[in-house]
Amino acid sequence: MPKRPTTSIDVHIGRRVHELRKAHGLSQKALAEKLAVSYQQIQKYEKGTNRAALSTLLEIARLMKISPAYFFEEIEAFKDLAPIAMANFTANSVAARRNTSKAAQAEAAEIQTLIGAYLAIRDPAARRKALLHLASLSKI
Repeated sequence: MPKRPTTSIDVHIGRRVHELRKAHGLSQKALAEKLAVSYQQIQKYEKGTNRAALSTLLEIARLMKISPAYFFEEIEAFKDLAPIAMANFTANSVAARRNTSKAAQAEAAEIQTLIGAYLAIRDPAARRKALLHLASLSKI
């Protein structure tokens, strides 16, 4: 079966991987080691010449402590999705992975509020600054 060509979505996702890696101060080699792939594979993901598997994107999101939705933001095909629907989806998936204690429910509500606020930022530059700021706080 011939390999499907990559698309503009693959390039967009690759850019997002690159931004996250840089924001977390990781080299391609360091990220590659965490994902058990070669640094050349990270290069290919970042350039959009290779398509990253969903499992890889989920692992990157877990490592970077972000929502997997980050990779798909600002893709024209997804512009019609309501921000609150994305926030609900993300908060619910976090809650489903954890137990249903009151603390977990409160955390899910907090996450939903945070994601909703982030997704409501329409200016892409402001959105990136907010993400980078939160990423830097997570290193404390």
